Amino acid sequence: MDKAIKHEDNGKVGRITLYDEETLIGELIYLWNGTSTFTITSTEVNPAHRGNGYAKTLVLKAAEIAKERQAKVIPQCSYARAVFERAPDLRALIAK
Repeated sequence: MDKAIKHEDNGKVGRITLYDEETLIGELIYLWNGTSTFTITSTEVNPAHRGNGYAKTLVLKAAEIAKERQAKVIPQCSYARAVFERAPDLRALIAK
């Protein structure tokens, strides 16, 4: 089974999705606050796929996007906040 991450961003709203072939496993939604900060508002994984690290995969993709765009992150979503706060290399991306 091939997992695929897709990323959409229109400059206001971003969506990162994870698929197993044609089945949506989970998604992360973020909102841009200007051009240098975005807020992760939700991270959701299909109940049938929970416990496999897929939510973390989505959050790490958001962190990768922040690094690429030299942006800061406001992890409003409680899961995303936990991931960012527990990883020393991600803490630097949290907007103060």
